[in-house]
Amino acid sequence: MAISINYLREEIKECFLDLCSFPEDKKIPLDVLINMWVEIHDIDEKDAFAIVVELSNKNLLTLVKEARAGGMYSSCFEISVTQHDVLRDLALNLSNRE
Repeated sequence: MAISINYLREEIKECFLDLCSFPEDKKIPLDVLINMWVEIHDIDEKDAFAIVVELSNKNLLTLVKEARAGGMYSSCFEISVTQHDVLRDLALNLSNRE
């Protein structure tokens, strides 16, 4: 798996490695992750969201959509990111090497 991470563009790899800074088995609110990347990597929100989509398409993170509290007719959703424990451990291991 580490080899496939090395084929990511550097900016995307750095964002993948940032995921290990969140607690294991916790949902990461999408807006928190995007805001973090905007500040740390000096990218705009559109690019940060594109990175989320690319990591999701490569199965390096999972997008989770949940209905917000507010009734069954509410059209608001909370979008979070999760990551498999093995992928988080890989990110942690790779970030410790750098």
